[in-house]
Amino acid sequence: MKAGACIIFFILHVMQIIMIFILLKDYSFVDPALYETISSQKSKDVFHIAMQIGRFDLLTSLLAVISIILALSAIFGFMEIRSKAGRIAHDAAKDEATKVAKDVAEDVATKAVVDVVTRLMPSYIDINNHEYADYGKAAGGENGHAK
Repeated sequence: MKAGACIIFFILHVMQIIMIFILLKDYSFVDPALYETISSQKSKDVFHIAMQIGRFDLLTSLLAVISIILALSAIFGFMEIRSKAGRIAHDAAKDEATKVAKDVAEDVATKAVVDVVTRLMPSYIDINNHEYADYGKAAGGENGHAK
């Protein structure tokens, strides 16, 4: 079915090209009387003739429309690229900040625990002045081993 559809579309496009050629073959894009008047004048410069026929007006209009389209597409393209770059930068910064915050939090928590334990443990267990200082000997003998 695909090969048949391709053949049909090819035939239709060839017929379309033939129809366009037939329609435009005898079409006069410039009024012949105007062209004869301009070409009979003293100036035979192509630019002078094109300006009098009106071709420069068409060219100027087309260039203006094309430049407006390009300017608008450049503006919208810039805005799209800027917004995507902002989103990507925000996501990357968020991921990096999360990773750094996790690492820093672990380091700070570890240091805080070590600091608190080293500061408070001697006050809770004072081996030299506590009643349980000789607990091992009292429970098991000389070296603290059970008998």
